[in-house]
Amino acid sequence: MGKYLPKGNYLSTSKDISINLFCEAKQRNKSWVPASINITELNKANIANMDGYLINEAGSAPTHDFIPGGSYEITARNMTVILSACCQKNDLTWNWSTLNITYLDRNKSISNKDGNLIID
Repeated sequence: MGKYLPKGNYLSTSKDISINLFCEAKQRNKSWVPASINITELNKANIANMDGYLINEAGSAPTHDFIPGGSYEITARNMTVILSACCQKNDLTWNWSTLNITYLDRNKSISNKDGNLIID
């Protein structure tokens, strides 16, 4: 897992963990379209907007909390980073849970509370 994965004990009771960046990206024709990129495995990010599609280019750009950096920031808006996981409940069943970590303080950690991702 990459550097965008928040710390916490949810890691031991969750599976299918993913972190995705969602935004609106401007296309060459000036229209705005929904765009996303999976950043779960990234240790370095340099995200670019290629006519409405987000890609990770070589190199590394400064990050802002859990928002990866890159040239896309010039032609994107409403950036949101979502942590998703299938979390084990107390009764040993599984529950799909999501958590907005866009502006999560890196000193905070995440827990699985009966199948739900929460900020400690």
